[in-house]
Amino acid sequence: VDLFAESSVPEMVDAIIGKITLAASVWIWCSKASRHKMCIRACNTCCQRCHCVPPGTSGNEDVCPCYANMKTHGGRHKCP
Repeated sequence: VDLFAESSVPEMVDAIIGKITLAASVWIWCSKASRHKMCIRACNTCCQRCHCVPPGTSGNEDVCPCYANMKTHGGRHKCP
């Protein structure tokens, strides 16, 4: 498989841009959290599974139902 074939380059670029966009969204979402590092870690887990982050710094979870509905084993919200 030629990783640099013309058809795969745009797909690779889209994947990289998507990851950068999610990473930036995580930083924005956790920017006002009192436990910034913990928020980043939890949010990254949720983002990798859901491929989305609600916009802003809180609320708006209806935009990303997967993120809003993810629970821990104890039944608490997993995502900050």
